[in-house]
Amino acid sequence: MLDFENLQLYGDTAVLRTREPNYFITVIFTRQEGRWQIIQLQDTPLPSPRQTVTVDPKALASYVGKYEQSPGRIAEISLYDGGIRIVFPNKLTWNLRPYGEDRFFVVESLN
Repeated sequence: MLDFENLQLYGDTAVLRTREPNYFITVIFTRQEGRWQIIQLQDTPLPSPRQTVTVDPKALASYVGKYEQSPGRIAEISLYDGGIRIVFPNKLTWNLRPYGEDRFFVVESLN
């Protein structure tokens, strides 16, 4: 069931964004000749929750350091709460958790 409380009006266009248990849904409506019509509908499956695994602290420590993305633009990786934290040059910060020996997923994006 769609939640129309999240409907946003932009003149003769309306956008509905809602989340169902397994999908994120976007519906775009337009008003033509006094009637609302759906012009686009998209449902995007949400990924399954990832399970964090424990990785050898020495393996995590091997990622710590400064990485040059482009001349003068340095990203810094540090250890953080059983995972790693990346601080990008624009101060955007990601906290990542391991789901494999060398695979990580973003659990929190700060800023």
